[in-house]
Amino acid sequence: MELDDLKTAWNDIGQRLERMDGALRQSLREAKSGTLDRTRSKLRFVRLVLWYEIAAGVVAALLVGSYLAEHARTMRFAGPAAVLHLCAILAIAVAVRQLVGLAGIDYGGPVVAIQHRLGELRLLRARANRWLLISSPLLWALLVIVVPHGLFGLDVYRAFGLPWVAGNLALGIAVVTAAAGLARRSPAWLRDSAFLRWLGDDLTGRRIAAASCALDEITSFEAEN
Repeated sequence: MELDDLKTAWNDIGQRLERMDGALRQSLREAKSGTLDRTRSKLRFVRLVLWYEIAAGVVAALLVGSYLAEHARTMRFAGPAAVLHLCAILAIAVAVRQLVGLAGIDYGGPVVAIQHRLGELRLLRARANRWLLISSPLLWALLVIVVPHGLFGLDVYRAFGLPWVAGNLALGIAVVTAAAGLARRSPAWLRDSAFLRWLGDDLTGRRIAAASCALDEITSFEAEN
């Protein structure tokens, strides 16, 4: 084979490689576009849930705030109502924080950056759900005081006696304190607990996780090619 023939063959091989590289890049772009579309679809449900939580939190804050303003001078009712009002505001803030995080995702940026942001949002939601679980005994004890009085005018202090109300509050505080202490002293146990992971990773959290896993397809494809 002469030198000219070798050059022709080499140029032909180079052109084939360029076409293959172009096809590979096109396949990667199409795969990335399709996966990002599925990711956006999964996260639309997450946004709807968060907006629902914000709306529910606003309604709860308004109702409890109105009750608090009406009974501001009666400490036995104003105290529990103030705590519930603060919890409603915190719940709104957590939901808003998640919405802001979703809005800040740059789908045109690196896949790893998108996965990192989704991981942060999932962790934030899991922590919020766990603290809600931990504080639920105390919140229930406060609701038992405020809700019957607000809806029916029932004074549980008089109906059941001060010791019964104090016992419920003491039990709620004890459970919250014990659970918070366990969370601080045994974070590994909480992290490894399948039951707590199930509670913390609710439907919205699983949607976020599914969206993040879908992006793994792009990462794997890029790594292989």
